[in-house]
Amino acid sequence: MPGCRQIDTKDQDHWRFPEGTRMWEEISIAGVPVETRFLHRFGPGPDDFVFAAYLWRADQSGADLADLFGVQDANGTGHDVPSVAQCASCHGKLSERVLGFGAVQLSHSLPGETLTSLSQAGRLTVAPPPAGFGIPGGEPAVGYLHGNCGHCHNDTGVAVSLRLRALTTASAPGELGAVATTVGKKPAFFAVTGVTALVEPGAPDASAVWYRLSRRNDPAMPWVQMPPLGTALTDPGAEVVREWILSLGGAGGSSGSSGAGGASGAGGGAGAGGTAAGGGGSAGAGG
Repeated sequence: MPGCRQIDTKDQDHWRFPEGTRMWEEISIAGVPVETRFLHRFGPGPDDFVFAAYLWRADQSGADLADLFGVQDANGTGHDVPSVAQCASCHGKLSERVLGFGAVQLSHSLPGETLTSLSQAGRLTVAPPPAGFGIPGGEPAVGYLHGNCGHCHNDTGVAVSLRLRALTTASAPGELGAVATTVGKKPAFFAVTGVTALVEPGAPDASAVWYRLSRRNDPAMPWVQMPPLGTALTDPGAEVVREWILSLGGAGGSSGSSGAGGASGAGGGAGAGGTAAGGGGSAGAGG
């Protein structure tokens, strides 16, 4: 961020970043950089953002601006560089446009930028509570869904009642959208034999949330996978969602949260966005 500018954090669920903010995310495979994603807020308007991707040369001598329509199988790695439209598709469903760099995902004690370090550096207009913003109940699956799905499934996102973003105002597991809008709730638009609820307590295979997280490259139903972009492989980290749904079988589906703690599974890394669809909720700067 330029100079001594601050992030407007009056609304802890929707940070407002100052003009001139720039963020990057580097994507590497086997330790070799393949793509660097870039986000730049150039003006005060809600859409005054630039999204760009840079493709690293095979000899690692530098990176060049990628084609606006994306690049398939970048450098023979199997990784696809997203198009600018795909970047906007993910980033455009939250007013802040920045993903993975907010109050919940920065409430951690891992290396890198944290809510505490930003506050101590005077970068936030409103100081957060000393303990940060943990997810009530500490359920890792709720954190996973927040970091990987909540940027689309929220109050300003896709037009369905599914709300997977964990809000800082929630004080109990039952107030979390990942619980209140999924457990025992019938899918609005998704009809597949054997799937009976968004989350069917004790039955992952009958749960639309798990069904869609665990499907990839189905030629009969290519639209079924979630997230729909940026992932061709099922994320092993999504297993926490399956385990959570199983755990609800003996709890009557009342909350599904156990233990205590912070935003486990919600990311907790540095960066500025990215669906983290293939990486278990790590944050980044791309779409």
